[in-house]
Amino acid sequence: MPGVGYMRFLPALLPECEFINEGVCGDTVGGLHRRVRQMRHAPADLALVWIGANDACRLEPGSELVRWFGEDYERLLVDALPLARRVATVPPLVIGLEPLDYWNRLLEEMAHAIRMKTGRHEGAEFLDLRREFAVRTGAGPELWLDYTEDGAHLNVAGAEVVAGVFADCIGRVTGTGRHRQ
Repeated sequence: MPGVGYMRFLPALLPECEFINEGVCGDTVGGLHRRVRQMRHAPADLALVWIGANDACRLEPGSELVRWFGEDYERLLVDALPLARRVATVPPLVIGLEPLDYWNRLLEEMAHAIRMKTGRHEGAEFLDLRREFAVRTGAGPELWLDYTEDGAHLNVAGAEVVAGVFADCIGRVTGTGRHRQ
């Protein structure tokens, strides 16, 4: 598996919390949706849904496929909401160093679809990880490689930033640990 996972750091930031990681490397919205429909554990305080980058491989900016992605995401969100008191949806991060290239335009369209779908549901919030990442690191595209192994997969520094953003979100929702306003 390329990159460093944020789950390696999250429990240390919120030791009073229990974490269930249902993530699968290389998964798509459709794959996660199939698994979510079969989940039976007790409702969580918060579910973080960070998926979509692997879906980009089958999409094209401005195409009907992006609309279909949004519809798939909507179905995932509807089935995830009963599993947690709140659901935070997280768009894919940028890829590479060019914010206006093909892949990042596509990820921006996908993020827009995720934001719109999230806004339709009580109990769901959109967590703009890309904005939070930029605020915390000051990293624009020219510094992105400082936080990734290859422009896409997080390195240790990037995983620590993501864990901090998620810990703040969890703290805000649960009233535990830390949280940034």
